[in-house]
Formats: sequence, structure tokens, C-alpha cells
Amino acid sequence: MEKKIFTRGDPVVAEFTSLSKSGEKIKRLYDFGYYNDKWCIVYKKGERNMQDSLAFGVDKVKDATKEDLENYYWG
Repeated sequence: MEKKIFTRGDPVVAEFTSLSKSGEKIKRLYDFGYYNDKWCIVYKKGERNMQDSLAFGVDKVKDATKEDLENYYWG
């Protein structure tokens, strides 16, 4: 797997599966925090504290493009 490179504070898109019966894929925007080989921490827009953070697998996060910023909601 190719190693991803993220910069702290940059907007990223994280994908997760809904807990509803439909199991639909949901994508939201977050501010990037930090990561290791398998996991990364993202924050709600403008936050930098643990109660406003979420953890995702590195493979579920990508850099946000201009189109992503226009099409997805902030988490």
C-alpha cells in the first residue's frame, strides 16, 4: 500500500459506513490531525481537542479537493 502524506490542519475527506440498516457510505470533511501506519486522528473544523476528534483507518481518509469542499459537509 502506498504511504499517504498528510499535513496537520489540512482539510481531508473521511469515509465511514452508516450504522443504519442501509449501511450506506458517508463522507465528511475534517481537519487533519496526525497519523501512524494504520490510524489517523481528524478534528471537527477549527478544533484541536480530543472531545472533537475521531479516529479513522488511514485507508479511509484522503486529501480534500476543491470539489470535495463544495460537495461534502463538515463533520
